Amino acid sequence: MTLKSTSAIKILDLLCEGEIEGWGVDGDPKKSTFLNDTPLQQADGTDNFDPNDVTVHLSHGTDNQEIPPNGGSTSSIVNVATEVGSSYSEQLDANNVVTSRDYGGGSVSRTIVDTAVKKFSCLLTIPRLFSTAVDGLAQNQLFNATVCYEITAKGPKGSIDAGITRRQITGIATSSYQFETEEYEIAEACGHPCTVTVKKLDYIYIKNQQTTVALFADFTYKPAVLPDDTDALKSTETGSVQKLRGNEAIFEANLYSIDDENVATNATRETISFQNKRANQLVWTSLIQYKPNNVSYDFSACASLSISTKSFPTLPRRSYLIKGTKVQIPSSMAVREDGSLQAVQGVDFDGTGGETVWTTCPVCIFRHMLLNTRFGAGEFVNAENVSWVDLYPLIRYANEQILSEPTQATYSANFPDSGQTRFNITIGSDHGYTTTSPNNIIKVFIKDGDLLGKPGEVVTYEVEATNATQVAVKVKDEQQTNTSGGNCLVARQSEPRFACNVAMSGQAEAFNVLQDLASVFRGMLYYQTNGIFAAADHGELGKVGALSSSVPPVHVFNNSNVVGGEFEYEGTSVKTRSTTVKVRFNNVNNLYRPDFVCVENAALREKYGHQVRDIVGFGCTSRSQAARLGRWMLASEELDSDIVKFAVGLDGGVVLPGQVFAISDEMRAGTRIAGRVQSATTTAVTLDANVTLPSGSGSELTCVLNDGTVETKGFDPASSTVANGVRTIVVSSAFSEAPQPQSVYSISTSTVSEQKYKCLAIADNGDGTYAIVGVQHNDSIYAVADVAGNELFEEPASIYVSEPSAPENLNVTFRPVQTSGNLLFQALISWDRGATGVTTKYHLVVTSTAGNFEYDLSSQFKEVGSELFVPANSILSVTVQAIGLSESARSKITSKDATSPDAGILQSPKFIPAQDETLDPPDITGLSVRTTSEVLAQVDFDPVNLSKEVLAQHRIVIRYSATASSWGQTTFVKEASATETSIIVPYRPGVYYAKLRDIGTNRQSATAAQVAADDLTDTPKLLVKAMPSGNNASGVVSAGSFVTGKPYQIVSVGSTNFTLIGATANLVGVRFVATGAGSGDGTATQFLDGFTIREDLVQDSNSQRFAGEFNTDIVTEGSGSSTKLTLGVGPSTTQQATGTYTQSGTAMTVSSRLGFNVNDNVYLILAGPARLDTFVTLNNVERPRPFKVVSVTDDSFTVTSPQSRTVTDATRVFVVAGTNSGTYHFHNEVDMEGQYEVILKAIVKNETEDTALGVTDVQLYFRTSLDAPSTDDIADETGSDKIIYEDSADGDDSILTDASTITFTDWKPFTAVFATGRVFQFKAELTTKRTGILPKISELGVDIQLLERTEISGVKQTSNNAVLVPGVGFVFTNSKYFVNSFYQTPSLSASFVDTDEVGNEDTMQVYAEARYAHIPSSNTMAAVLPGEGFTVDAFEPPTGLQIGPQLTARKYRYTATGFGKKLPANPT
Repeated sequence: MTLKSTSAIKILDLLCEGEIEGWGVDGDPKKSTFLNDTPLQQADGTDNFDPNDVTVHLSHGTDNQEIPPNGGSTSSIVNVATEVGSSYSEQLDANNVVTSRDYGGGSVSRTIVDTAVKKFSCLLTIPRLFSTAVDGLAQNQLFNATVCYEITAKGPKGSIDAGITRRQITGIATSSYQFETEEYEIAEACGHPCTVTVKKLDYIYIKNQQTTVALFADFTYKPAVLPDDTDALKSTETGSVQKLRGNEAIFEANLYSIDDENVATNATRETISFQNKRANQLVWTSLIQYKPNNVSYDFSACASLSISTKSFPTLPRRSYLIKGTKVQIPSSMAVREDGSLQAVQGVDFDGTGGETVWTTCPVCIFRHMLLNTRFGAGEFVNAENVSWVDLYPLIRYANEQILSEPTQATYSANFPDSGQTRFNITIGSDHGYTTTSPNNIIKVFIKDGDLLGKPGEVVTYEVEATNATQVAVKVKDEQQTNTSGGNCLVARQSEPRFACNVAMSGQAEAFNVLQDLASVFRGMLYYQTNGIFAAADHGELGKVGALSSSVPPVHVFNNSNVVGGEFEYEGTSVKTRSTTVKVRFNNVNNLYRPDFVCVENAALREKYGHQVRDIVGFGCTSRSQAARLGRWMLASEELDSDIVKFAVGLDGGVVLPGQVFAISDEMRAGTRIAGRVQSATTTAVTLDANVTLPSGSGSELTCVLNDGTVETKGFDPASSTVANGVRTIVVSSAFSEAPQPQSVYSISTSTVSEQKYKCLAIADNGDGTYAIVGVQHNDSIYAVADVAGNELFEEPASIYVSEPSAPENLNVTFRPVQTSGNLLFQALISWDRGATGVTTKYHLVVTSTAGNFEYDLSSQFKEVGSELFVPANSILSVTVQAIGLSESARSKITSKDATSPDAGILQSPKFIPAQDETLDPPDITGLSVRTTSEVLAQVDFDPVNLSKEVLAQHRIVIRYSATASSWGQTTFVKEASATETSIIVPYRPGVYYAKLRDIGTNRQSATAAQVAADDLTDTPKLLVKAMPSGNNASGVVSAGSFVTGKPYQIVSVGSTNFTLIGATANLVGVRFVATGAGSGDGTATQFLDGFTIREDLVQDSNSQRFAGEFNTDIVTEGSGSSTKLTLGVGPSTTQQATGTYTQSGTAMTVSSRLGFNVNDNVYLILAGPARLDTFVTLNNVERPRPFKVVSVTDDSFTVTSPQSRTVTDATRVFVVAGTNSGTYHFHNEVDMEGQYEVILKAIVKNETEDTALGVTDVQLYFRTSLDAPSTDDIADETGSDKIIYEDSADGDDSILTDASTITFTDWKPFTAVFATGRVFQFKAELTTKRTGILPKISELGVDIQLLERTEISGVKQTSNNAVLVPGVGFVFTNSKYFVNSFYQTPSLSASFVDTDEVGNEDTMQVYAEARYAHIPSSNTMAAVLPGEGFTVDAFEPPTGLQIGPQLTARKYRYTATGFGKKLPANPT
């Protein structure tokens, strides 16, 4: 065992201000400490590092904490640099016979006189420690040796006994091995002066097999060849403990390891010399003295870390997950597991603070920073000025649980089941909930129905039962009454609305720090009465984005109580209006590294363009919280377009920044709905005029009471009266007190109401008036922020009923979307508001072949859903109408027709404007290709001669074919910007094609440029496997000649009963494994036994049969050499419609809203006489019959029926469009029988009927595994390696996979790529952009290649040593491993290195293969395969009585050249 020096790095990391709660992960220091971003211990308790190499301790930062382990002392080093004793030596006589041996015992002492030193340790060095064998096969090999040392300390108070400090070091060291001893306390044990002695013993303590002595169990050692009864053993008595010790036992290769055959007597043995063949040297390098510094770092949380250089040769990055500074929380609240707060059931809030704990509540953290006198603003702010009563609503709102990524659902009425009361929650298919952990927890918020408000917050349930679309849960105690059911939101997880997790370091302006903390809970700071106060933009509790909030105004202003009776309104510039907010946060799932969430308002983007605002989510570690911040910011900016300014008298003093007030402006409302109260009781209010009551329902009267509060009461307009020119309103429920005369009132109905504003600033004008600035407030902003998809709802603020102007600038654009593998187009519709009139919403109608779809929208943008995804060349008719303050107030209709683009080739992910451009882009010129690596090439071409603006609307499209072909019969490679003049593409020998595409019109160059690419790479490659997509056919076999156990596929049935010999049915195409020879005249195709590709199958398109697995969208056509893989174009799940059909002869005419092109495939579910045509039986399976469209009109299409008939009455039919993709899985897999880096090159030949459009494609994918497959044939489904289907809902359309222990990577697309693995599997995805044009794949495969490499060794040495191989005998150690194995036997050469040691007649023999390889670290031989090992023997001439050349030790280097580099490296 070679000794390696280690030392410990001791670090004291200052974490934060204390007192803190403690470790963040289960209170466990190992799971909460990260070195180089890796925790010391995994969640399951598995150690990532040797626990002996890392220790950590946390000081919590209390006011009187203990001194941290690494902070309690400082060290000083006293140089000693003195050898302890000596190394082993011998005295020899004139005949080189040993007369005495010195085993090197001795001691060195130093005295500590500094009374401040409380502890010491010693740094020791072992320059040399080894023993060498002097005979046998191991002659001259190094073996272990042992140093035994003791450290004692003695002073006036006492001493440290050697028995406590005795240690033994065993191993091999040919260079300095250095280590530090333990620390020993001397202040109390010894006193000063203290003499420290390091003593090296000239013997070691030997393991006693008959006695177990705990004191020596950890360091006793006995060489295996040293007998118990040797004379070299000595016995001493100390009390009742017997210790066996010995001199010669210091060395593993000792006198007693010499073979008896080589010595005459024991006396002779003891005279043998080991001069220069042993060493046991020990040096005391330095004395380390420790003085306490008595600094405990009070109020500072510290992590004390000790790290061994064994695991960390350099200082690692350190991070700690802690529950940080404790803060005070309200008396009625407790901490949840995630750090948020919750009200304690049965405990009422008494307005005081409670315990001091760790929490993520940002309001409590803000209060702590505000009042802390050590690092906060506590010296300037008194606790008496910060009221818990004011903060408590903010705390409850911040800690309310919010669903993360909720889903709309419904719940049923209660029902009894299994002894419980339950209700069902309908979520939809693929909901993923189960009755077992961790998928058995569902979070629910009730939106309406009997359970609304019970308890009025997110409720956690355990799933009791499930089906395909529902889960059943047990009701809570307060939910026993539920007969209606209703709507709800569900999610797997919930979190507090606001949480603060932040590490703050460095100083900053107090106001800025406090504002940053307040921003976490959407707060704003303001000064008042010499203090700092916080307000926050909060909605109502118990809404969580699913129910409407209504924030009551603190005051009402109208024309009668503002200076001059006027309000001044302003808007914001559209140039400052953000359409996308990019929120930065620290991702808890990525070690709190910075991450981003982008929230986009598509309507604003369409209206104002792409304007991004970057913000920082201070203290935010949740992606969902960051998204809520982004949605709130976007909604706020949308509302910022309405700012109001006005001056008011002393009434203004009741409004504070952040509070909501209401305005009833006669000029904006179009009628007077506000004023001052003339007189009032609690039930009747006399107004200051005969106010005309506005129309509409929900009439309400709002009054400001004497204490400044605002109350709103409903009333019946019919009960109001008019007398003496003023109106009196009788409210339905009494005010809490009678409104005072001259107080303010306001009236609202469903058609007109006050407008709410949030106070931004208030200033004293110095003349008894106040200037107030407010921004529009909308109660729906909280629902928008909490849950994605909610929209702002506009409250009516005017009674103007004139018809609004018609919408202007109606625009329809399209962008491509992938749905179930089909390329469809999504419409994006936008318009501008008309110039005049009040518009409250818009009525949008979109008509396609799928029907009419109507939408009522508050915005001027619509991104249509999947119900209106349309294929290429589809027409959409769009109309939009503005609606005013009443449904009858409607504008004129604005309309437009738009056609989706042609899907000729791969679409750009950008929006594609619908244009009428008809010119083809220019052709590409100057196309060339050159290889840049084994798998990459650079395609160059001339610059395109278009303007910069036009060029930005174009793309270069590169396609490929193995041989010269047409554009349509190629496969897609890459698409890039047309501004480029060179593109890096995957490289394969063949022909590359290029066209220019206009992304606006989707038109492309008329003629494709093309260039041939030869294999110009100069690195030799080995074609390891030629991977066909399926098994090879070996011809047709007649019944009577079938071989038992061989696979076949029926070609003709004839008189043969195939079911008697293994087939499931007597049908053409059925595959079976023969159980007998058979009889009759039936025939079948035999497949080679190549279900795995461990045989080198030849890629032969004439016999390839596509034997892999494929879904219903893939079929084969033709037979023999003309067999092709193509799309069956099965039924779509999105493009469906009803219609009618008539038939004359075989021509069937279908009237349908779906539009098709000639040659498209469609599926018809027919009623009436043609219903039998709906299905067709293929391979003994009934499937929907595809029909090919032969002609089309504007509203119908014609197909050919398999049966001739006459149907004159229009009969019902359900029309389903065909899909445009399918997946084929190779049945074969590649086992390289070891991990290699290979080159994968896709082989595809596409013989599609398309020659010009390029709408078909084939993309190959691979995945790899480092695991070895089972020994059974993977195709043997009846054996122990049962085959299972992956990634398949119905189990019939995915790759066959070994069900044992193989783990694969994700699928990765490729055309030419370097890949690393042992087992490789492949699949191909066939696609078309037009259902009538299909890929026709006649060749499909993968070439797997290995690059040639050369391995040049370092200096190696031959020997004449041998190692015993059980069952074989002694094998010479000159057979060795290559550094990395080759795939097959390489070429090998070798040459001597040291010419001084090589004689003229020395020779060398080199063998590129070996049966065994020597492993020096264990001195064993391992069996090897070709390519893994080699043999180099060196010979010298015989001497004396020797016969023939003799093996000898010589230094050499070898050079091996071959293919492949097997990973990992071979053992050393």
